[in-house]
Amino acid sequence: MNDKIKMPTANSKIKILTHHKVFDLQTIADKLDVPVRKVRYVVDHRVMPGFENVGKGQRITRLFEPFSAFGVAISALLLDAGLRRAVVINVINRLAGPDAGKEIQDRPLFQAQFAAGSTWLEVGDGEHVRILEAETPTKKNARRIKPAIETKWLSTRTNATVIDGYQPLICVRLHLSRVRDALGVDRP
Repeated sequence: MNDKIKMPTANSKIKILTHHKVFDLQTIADKLDVPVRKVRYVVDHRVMPGFENVGKGQRITRLFEPFSAFGVAISALLLDAGLRRAVVINVINRLAGPDAGKEIQDRPLFQAQFAAGSTWLEVGDGEHVRILEAETPTKKNARRIKPAIETKWLSTRTNATVIDGYQPLICVRLHLSRVRDALGVDRP
């Protein structure tokens, strides 16, 4: 199965990447040490957008291209961490759903999947979300590591940004780079 995904290159031109790697539910569960029932729940209960007709029927293996597998894995991990289904749905829709960008490469979760630095997803108070990417340390910047990508806190209930200075009382943090690396998703 080949999927073609348009993705911006460093010089802002669009290049087509062909992915030959596909993932099934058991592979996602094994690579991230999450119960397969949790991964299956993400698909069966429509936690990820666009999975309404994926693998319907008995004995049909559900296969996912890398970006979908990345989203399924993140959803399963957030559920496994104790977030409610409604919160996870709102987080994923805000970062990867159609409202997050017209083109897939404009969506924050897609950009985070291919970011060069160490990338984190944070969910604040069960209502807000942001993505942070720390700059990869080099000899020049070894003492000052600042976020290379930082989305503002975004409301998961509306398409608004949260007021400046927002500090969550409770924050759930997921290391996206480790999820990507565990899945073996190649960066362009």
